[in-house]
Amino acid sequence: ETTTPAASVDHPFEVDAADHCETPFQAYQDIEPFLFRMALALKKPKDKLRIYDPYFCEGSVAKHLARLGFTSVYNKNEDFYKCIEEKRIPEHDVLLTNPPYSGDHFRRILSFCAKNKKPWLLLLPNFVCRKQYYQPCVGEDVKALFLIPDPTKPYRYWAPGRRGFEDRNQAKGTTPFETFWYVNYAGLAPHEEVRAWWMKKFAPHSTCTLPAPDEA
Repeated sequence: ETTTPAASVDHPFEVDAADHCETPFQAYQDIEPFLFRMALALKKPKDKLRIYDPYFCEGSVAKHLARLGFTSVYNKNEDFYKCIEEKRIPEHDVLLTNPPYSGDHFRRILSFCAKNKKPWLLLLPNFVCRKQYYQPCVGEDVKALFLIPDPTKPYRYWAPGRRGFEDRNQAKGTTPFETFWYVNYAGLAPHEEVRAWWMKKFAPHSTCTLPAPDEA
C-alpha cells in the first residue's frame, strides 16, 4: 500500500486544485532531528510530541511521521480557518505544515504561528522570506533557521488527482518552486545552540545545509 493515494478525497472546504500536493517522505526525514530536539526540550519521548498540521491534503503526513517515531499527529480533513474562528485549534506542542501556495495562505499561516507562540516548521518556497510581509508577520525579532535541501535534489511533491499523476511508475512529482524548511523554536531552545548541535551530529551525514541565522 502506498502512503499517498493517486486520487484525491473530497474536502469540506474550498480548495484550489493547484495547491493539492503531498510532501515527500525525504522532507520529513530531513527535519526529524529538529522535532527530536523539541521533544527533548519538552522532556517527552518522540511518540508523545503533539504535532499539528492544520492543512489537510490526503493525510500522508501522519503516516510519514509515524515511520520516524512521531505518532501523535493531528491532521484532519477540516477547515483550518474555521477552526481558528470557532476556537477549535487542537492542543499541540509544535505546528508543522506545507501550506497551500495560492491566495494569502503564506501570510495567514505565518501570522497564526506568531500569535500561537509554539514552535513551528513550515515548508515554504525560498522567496517567502524575502517578501515584505514576512518579517512583520513572524515578528521583527524572529530569525528562523532555514534547512535547505541539496539544490540538485529538490523536494518533489505528489499531486493526487491531477492529470499526469495517475501512474506512480510514470509520474516523477512536481517541483513548482525551490522550497526549504523554515524552523522557529519560539523560545524552546536558542537557535544558535540548535544549529551547533545539528552541525556536529547531523551535518556530516546530511545533504542539507543550515546557514547561521545571521547569514541566512
